[in-house]
Amino acid sequence: MKNLSLKILLIFSLTLLIGLQACSEEEVAEERQDPIVVEGIEAVVSEQSRFVTYSGTLEPWKQMNVGSSNPGRIDRIFVQEGDHVQVGDPLIQMEDNQLRQARINYETTKREYERLVPLHEQGAVTRQQLEMAQTEYENAEINLGVLEDNTQLRSKVDGIVTEKWFEEGELYSASPSEAGSPGIIQVMQLNPLKLMVNVNESMLRFINEGQPVSLTVDALPDMEFDSEINRVFPTINPQNRSFRVEVLVDNTEGNLRPGMFSRASLETQKIEGLFVPREALIRGTSANTQDVIFLIDDENQAVRQVVSVGVFLDQMVLIESGLESNQFVVIKGKQRLESGMKVERETYRE
Repeated sequence: MKNLSLKILLIFSLTLLIGLQACSEEEVAEERQDPIVVEGIEAVVSEQSRFVTYSGTLEPWKQMNVGSSNPGRIDRIFVQEGDHVQVGDPLIQMEDNQLRQARINYETTKREYERLVPLHEQGAVTRQQLEMAQTEYENAEINLGVLEDNTQLRSKVDGIVTEKWFEEGELYSASPSEAGSPGIIQVMQLNPLKLMVNVNESMLRFINEGQPVSLTVDALPDMEFDSEINRVFPTINPQNRSFRVEVLVDNTEGNLRPGMFSRASLETQKIEGLFVPREALIRGTSANTQDVIFLIDDENQAVRQVVSVGVFLDQMVLIESGLESNQFVVIKGKQRLESGMKVERETYRE
């Protein structure tokens, strides 16, 4: 019996010793466990810009349907689609029968008026006769100028020929073309281009002429084009409560084309405060939960902090309360944290 008790005591002691040794090993393992590594930044007051983006279709700066105001036969067309032209370049030569007659009439009336001037000074002709000759001469001069302008048609802009609706030898009737107005050819000025956007009336105080605009197009996703607001239209559309803005788009390199879908981004205001990357924020999922961030204190312990957020600007969020300047905010690694956990902090790498 005595031997049995001794055996039981021995087994109990051995079990207790093994248990104490296991606990000791677990404590050592916990003490030796590497701390969680987190990345973050020190919060500082900064100024961030608020941007708004509007979409639209690029348009030529100027678009002209070139045609004579008088019907007639087209003698020559000097250009083809795709040709570049400059101001003053000849584009179209109309049949000049009327022009030749107008020149003859002009020269005749001019000589007659010049003949009567000295005769009037001598008293040989009346003032009424001289005034009638002068009127005929002036009308002939005006008619000649009109026919000259409408016989050889020249470019009014630096641009490119984009359409041609008639061929040489055809009769031109000065009636609306496919583009909706009379024309033999169409010329567009492609540098600069323009973008018309409708801006909500609440943005009126933030929009000014000369304001820089960043423009992108879907056709060239890796490129950004510097632009500016050229004109702010003075009226508000009462139906959609918006006003029109004309954006001037530099196209010196010729990469852009009218008709391209584009997006214009412009700065509306600057906001100063404690901004942190959106990635740092753990958003509340309902009205009963709160927005949270994790801070790291001076002892490298995680602190769960409820915050009040303001505006979201691109990838940044304004923290209105719950955060102070120079506190370390966790951005990466926050999902594994609980308050009081020891961590090793590193600078956030974007």
